Amino acid sequence: MRRGNLSLALCVGLSVSVYPFKKGQSGNPGGRPKEVAEVKALARAQTTIAINTLVSIAKSKKATDAARVSACTALLDRGWGKPEKTHHHDGDIRQHIISDRPLTLDEWTTKYCRA
Repeated sequence: MRRGNLSLALCVGLSVSVYPFKKGQSGNPGGRPKEVAEVKALARAQTTIAINTLVSIAKSKKATDAARVSACTALLDRGWGKPEKTHHHDGDIRQHIISDRPLTLDEWTTKYCRA
């Protein structure tokens, strides 16, 4: 039910179900279409070509920097998995100052590691 129709139905006092399916009823009783599995299989058959293409772009002197970085990112993501997108914040709102002097191991441990 569209949003406007839902508001009208509620104003008139009709009972409205918020859920589109009855309890225990699947929204996709036929399952995933077989075409999706076939397309996946065809794409996976080209993995070697795709990886070799990414490697050649990453090594190319003629490719733009953006293309090379994109190829490297794709290779790393596929080989090692994408990095986690979580961010830990300890409540310290002080801004971090960029410095030309790297932290010593003890300084870094004290600042970033929890006991």
